[in-house]
Amino acid sequence: METYNYSDLRLLEERNSFYKKLLFQSPDLIFQFSVTKEGHLTFPFLSKSVLTHFDLSPEEKSIDAYTILKSRIYSEDFDSFLKSIQKAQHNLQEWDHEFRAMLPNKGLKWYKGFAMVEEDEMGTVHFFGKITDISSFKLQELQLKLSEQRFLFALEASSEGIWDLDVASNKVFYSSQSMKMLEFEAKTP
Repeated sequence: METYNYSDLRLLEERNSFYKKLLFQSPDLIFQFSVTKEGHLTFPFLSKSVLTHFDLSPEEKSIDAYTILKSRIYSEDFDSFLKSIQKAQHNLQEWDHEFRAMLPNKGLKWYKGFAMVEEDEMGTVHFFGKITDISSFKLQELQLKLSEQRFLFALEASSEGIWDLDVASNKVFYSSQSMKMLEFEAKTP
């Protein structure tokens, strides 16, 4: 009969409680994703945040992983998502991929996934990782591109010549109008 030291058990319970708090309070989606040698996909573990972020019902958690992924990942991103999984599986390398998801209640969202990849003795490849909602960053990126395009359009439509000196690099940017005014020829890369 094995005996356990009460203080050791108490320490283990405290650590377990600490890890549960970390897991359930994290805004990131924590998961384990597995691919068997035969190509069967499963989710042995999904944090509660995965279910809420992806609008999954508890029943859907037990459905075939491929079906879940196909139903949530934006159709235009699905093939590249699968290819990224296959590449990481084949090379046993870290998985790092951005993708969009079309969610029943939340609409289109952007996510970035990262996972460590390991193969067990049965040939099953396991992905241990997290997924982060990057929708706000993607929206900011889009807004910045639109702002830049509007600025360039206004600059080109302007009858004023504009130039800008980058003091750090000692390089000068000339608008096309300023190039014309100064009778410079535009350089093409």
